Amino acid sequence: IILDPPSFSRSPRKVFSTAKDLPALHAAALRLLEPGGLLITSINSAQVPAAQFRAEVETAAKKEGRRLKELRPLGSPPDSFPGVHAMKGWIFRVD
Repeated sequence: IILDPPSFSRSPRKVFSTAKDLPALHAAALRLLEPGGLLITSINSAQVPAAQFRAEVETAAKKEGRRLKELRPLGSPPDSFPGVHAMKGWIFRVD
């Protein structure tokens, strides 16, 4: 499963914000993923620090009784936007 949600979006039924909706999004994805599957998750938001993003993914995994094994971190190349750390993410194997 690949998750790369927008920082913010609005539909007639819902307003999505990475600042408040990431845990529920990850929990829903983890319920669908078979053991041994890959979760690729990233965001491009300077408002959500990497540590908070990671903690929310891990909290969702615990809530769903899943274990994560980090295979690779994701992010912007260091010389792309010096001093800006908006792009962040990981590739996890989920058991």
